[in-house]
Amino acid sequence: MNLAKKITIVALAGTAACMIACGDDSSVEVENQKSDDSMDILAHNEDLDKQDCDKSNAGEKLFVVDSNAAFVCNGKSWELYDAMEDISGKCTTKSVKNAKKTKSGVQITCDDVVVDTLWAGDKGKDEADENGCSFKSVKNKKKTKSGMEVLCGEVVVDTIWNDSDAKDNKDSKESADSKKDGDSKESADNKKDSDSKDGEDGEKGADGKNGADGRNGDDCVQTDIGHSVTIQCGDAEPSVIPKAMCITIPYDPAVSYCKDGYVLTKEGEFPTGTMVDERKFQEYKIVKIGNDIWMAENLNYVDEKKTEGSVCGGGSRDNPEGDCDTYGRLYNFEAVSQACPDGWKLPTYDDASDMLRFVENAGYSLTNDLRTTDLWEVHRNGVPGTDKVGFSAVPSGYYVGDGTYYGTETSSVIWTSEFLGATPYTLMIYNISQANVYNGVRSDGYYAVRCVKE
Repeated sequence: MNLAKKITIVALAGTAACMIACGDDSSVEVENQKSDDSMDILAHNEDLDKQDCDKSNAGEKLFVVDSNAAFVCNGKSWELYDAMEDISGKCTTKSVKNAKKTKSGVQITCDDVVVDTLWAGDKGKDEADENGCSFKSVKNKKKTKSGMEVLCGEVVVDTIWNDSDAKDNKDSKESADSKKDGDSKESADNKKDSDSKDGEDGEKGADGKNGADGRNGDDCVQTDIGHSVTIQCGDAEPSVIPKAMCITIPYDPAVSYCKDGYVLTKEGEFPTGTMVDERKFQEYKIVKIGNDIWMAENLNYVDEKKTEGSVCGGGSRDNPEGDCDTYGRLYNFEAVSQACPDGWKLPTYDDASDMLRFVENAGYSLTNDLRTTDLWEVHRNGVPGTDKVGFSAVPSGYYVGDGTYYGTETSSVIWTSEFLGATPYTLMIYNISQANVYNGVRSDGYYAVRCVKE
């Protein structure tokens, strides 16, 4: 059986390992603190650009909370670090490619023994395998150890034992040897072996259909948390295992699909999801409106060389620095041409007009249904936002060259790629009137960016 077509876990090794070790909480604000392996921790992606990287500190590693990934200095620049220890302290994961370099995956090595390699799905495949991965409690033949068996489709890809030392654990060693021999029958037959019957009365798989309390066997507790499953065996630290991964995004193949670096829900009038800007592994909410997929957050990408002409949105006289975390960044004409990541673009005049037309024809309001439910001024003539469409426009306002912000709390001004003469067309969303595509803004202004999938 071709495992590449069955396994839906996509590998970015540093990120995947941290997801198992750290869970889903990546919002802690920390700076320049030491982790257990003496790796510096940075809070924000832009902090990485401020760190020196040259021959003097080649090999230095940093963990960035925003990216949920580690980076290493290669002597010239910071690049993704592809090996981090997992929860056992004895196993490592490493991103690998096959011999033809047509597929990527994660290689799991425990004490110098290659335990398994999890391959990503075929490149360009529209949807992940419907079966995803499931989890089942098992015991070894002598019934002296218990753990969780990981199945992707009908293939047993790994077994997580309470004692995860691969060198001393005969069961794990046998699994590794079977990989070298090309014989996976013994692993597959474990499903039928009587030594797994002790756990069959517990919860089977990630859907939680059997066993309302989530208990599996004597020692393991499994909890379904939507896109991931938490497994705790005995007194060991809990493992958070994504049902599937799309670059850095965990997702549930039963309700969403992964394509070209983004995840979208399979159903709904306006499917929503997440995309990854691989330049710094930033994640953005997205929404499909009509035939186009839009970012549902303002772009917040900064590169000191490419986007020098940008500032944080949401600024005012009282807050001249703005707030990038809430409002994203505002870009001038020179910077905006290089702002969107590969595979994404600035919307055209037609893209923006078609989006508004689709929303209106579907029976939604162009005054309030494109806007977030907070941040907008409503105490004068403003109308509260509902965000029924999921576009989540925020009142980031705009900025002009004399250092002044305008429209914060009352408007969102979003770049398109087209001009009328020297005046750019922008998508204008207001708190008091209908959104429209407008060409009356200043050509030297700084405006927000919502990229569209090419």
